Amino acid sequence: MRQVLHHSQDIPKWQKCLKSVFGLKDIFSLEMNQEASRVKIVSPNEEPGGSGRGGATFTGDVFTYVTMEYTDGAAVTNVCFTPGARTHWHSHENGQMLIVLAGRGWIQSQGESVHVIHAGDTVWVPPNESHWHGATKISYMTHKAISLGSTKWGDEVSESEYGKSVG
Repeated sequence: MRQVLHHSQDIPKWQKCLKSVFGLKDIFSLEMNQEASRVKIVSPNEEPGGSGRGGATFTGDVFTYVTMEYTDGAAVTNVCFTPGARTHWHSHENGQMLIVLAGRGWIQSQGESVHVIHAGDTVWVPPNESHWHGATKISYMTHKAISLGSTKWGDEVSESEYGKSVG
C-alpha cells in the first residue's frame, strides 16, 4: 500500500503514516505543540562539513557534510562516496533512513545479500541492525543519512566481503 503525504497540521496523521511506511516505533515521543517546539534552521556556513580518507568509520575517500548535528535524537548528514568507498559495519540505536541522491551504491545487512541502490531510492534500516553501505566499484554515490539514536561502529568491511558485492 502506498501512502502519499500531504502537508497538514494534523501531526498524529503524519506520525501514523511514517510509522506504517517505515515501521518506526517511538521517534515522535516529544509533545508537538507551538510552545514546546523549537524550529532549528542550519545554514551551510554555520556547520561546515568535513572530508577525507577512511579511518575509524569509512574505507576509501568519503566526503561528509553534516547538515544537522545530533538534535533531539537524530543526525542528518550528506555523504558522497567515491568508487569503492564504504562505511564500516555499524548499527543505529533507533534505525537509519538513507535517501540516495545521486549515483549507484550497495547496502548489506549482516548475514544477508547485498542490495543495489540508485538515485531516488529510500532505504530504511531497522534499529540495531548491523549493516554497511557505500559506492559500487565503478560509481560514485551520494546519500542523505538520517540516523536515529546513537551509532555503534564495528569492523571494516573487508576487501573479500566487498568483492562479493553484486555487479
